[in-house]
Amino acid sequence: MSSTKVTVFGGTGFVGSRVCKLLVEKYGATVTSVSKSGSIPKWCQNEDWTQSVQWNNADLLSGNEAAIDEACGNPTSVVSCVGAVGTDPTVLKRGNGDSNVAAFQSAKRGGKLERAVYVSVGSEVDACKESWLPEFFKSYFEGKIMAENAAVDSVGDEKKVCLVKPTFIYGGPDFGLLPPR
Repeated sequence: MSSTKVTVFGGTGFVGSRVCKLLVEKYGATVTSVSKSGSIPKWCQNEDWTQSVQWNNADLLSGNEAAIDEACGNPTSVVSCVGAVGTDPTVLKRGNGDSNVAAFQSAKRGGKLERAVYVSVGSEVDACKESWLPEFFKSYFEGKIMAENAAVDSVGDEKKVCLVKPTFIYGGPDFGLLPPR
């Protein structure tokens, strides 16, 4: 077993659950998943690796730091795969910004954080915000920038942060652009 202790925020989502699987199977990391449900995703319920993940629930937007901190633990590394899509600017900013700020602050409060990873958004998508993306997406990008800054703040050095910047990510059997998802 690796001495690496990783908390994956959004660990039950399309990307986060696969991050958990990779961390367990390939790297032998001690993994904690934090999500609203705290449940093992349906797609992998019968897979052995899921027994090596601690599945915790916490609502990052609740403002309850104690509950978030308890779910997060004291990781040496944190990965946030939390994100939101839709058409409501407030939901976009809170789901991409405020939720990730809470996640990274919690990991920092754990006192052992050495590395942070954040799944942000690619420059190709960012380049479209001034041309063809609707106005409400401005909040999406504001949230992503908030989260990137929070990731750096959580470890105190941008060299200890990995910003993964893909184009839009979507997937899973229940995906839809508009809530509820």
